[in-house]
Amino acid sequence: MRHFVRQRASSRGAEAHEVAQRAPQRSPRLALHSGDVGVGIHGCLARTPRHRNGARRWANEAEPVHMIRAVRDLGSLPGRPEGIMSARAAREVGRDHELRGARADGQVVAIRRGVYVDAARYGGASADERQLMRIAAVATQRPNAVFAGTSAAILHGLPVVGLRSTEVVVLAAGSSGRRRNGVREIVRPAGEWEMLGSGFRATSIAATLIEVARSESLLTALTMVDAALHIPRFGAVGAICTRDELQEQFEAVLPIPGSRRVAAVLERATVHAETPLETLSRVRIEELGFPQPELQLRIERPRGGGFAYLDFGWPEYGVWGEADGDGKYLGSARRAGDRRDAALVVREEKRREDEVRAVTNWSCARWDWTEAWRAAPLRSILVEAGLPVVGRGRRR
Repeated sequence: MRHFVRQRASSRGAEAHEVAQRAPQRSPRLALHSGDVGVGIHGCLARTPRHRNGARRWANEAEPVHMIRAVRDLGSLPGRPEGIMSARAAREVGRDHELRGARADGQVVAIRRGVYVDAARYGGASADERQLMRIAAVATQRPNAVFAGTSAAILHGLPVVGLRSTEVVVLAAGSSGRRRNGVREIVRPAGEWEMLGSGFRATSIAATLIEVARSESLLTALTMVDAALHIPRFGAVGAICTRDELQEQFEAVLPIPGSRRVAAVLERATVHAETPLETLSRVRIEELGFPQPELQLRIERPRGGGFAYLDFGWPEYGVWGEADGDGKYLGSARRAGDRRDAALVVREEKRREDEVRAVTNWSCARWDWTEAWRAAPLRSILVEAGLPVVGRGRRR
């Protein structure tokens, strides 16, 4: 009897071994074997059975393994130059399964329902770049959308400072506005729209700035308006908008809610702000109660050396200011289109400062972005330079 049982067990073992030999091998795309350990497509350990004398048992030890991911050519998927990929467009060409797989693997992230962007690209993008991706995502779903407000300003290439909302602003197709799924539709008169070189539709630069001034903070709006009005000192590039155009657009849409805010921005706007830091500095100087400075004050340099232009000047108090901080030499020169050698710029700017001090006998105050943004450090710098607080200032 024992001999019969042993023989029967041996027979079953042989059958199991034969079945195992005939079984198809696993695809290398699904698992990689290292001894008795398999690896799933996401790199999870999957213990495989050992067959020994017909007895099946699981391996108890895991050996070092490597993660396998499906290789997908995401760049060939239909999408926009900003890296935006649409599930609908992928489905139309029969490749929606690739997009689903890429999302499951974490290769793409959803920035709107059905709209994706490369995860690495999104992770390394700045706040402004991410907002541009959101705008492009809306354009993917709404091909005829006309962007307005801050969204149009970004498309026009204007600097963004102090913007807290990530909403995308468009003109409403109907007679009423609404907020839904990160999109704000406005129905107020916004002037003519234009097709930009990037393929987006946006309101004109003047209409865009009036809407921003009406709806956003003084700092955000004034930074954009200053940038639009500025005429670089070096090069032949002109302003992208004029004060007359802004005033004409403002009068064309009156009356509108927020008209006092628009008037406050236009009153403070200038063609002399070379950088967003200079605009931020002016706003902070006003908030802190300091006297208003003269902008780009021209000082004649000695020995026929031409003129020096000071960012901020308070002649009556014997103080001038430079909003550059540690980047005082190279930063502003590069932004203004100056292409001189870096070492030469440093020497020239150092000599310029010495000459201004020798001619005027004024104190020089310098600050950077962080000091201006935090306000309190800027206050200390200006007081130390000898500038008095003359008013209560404006509330932030």
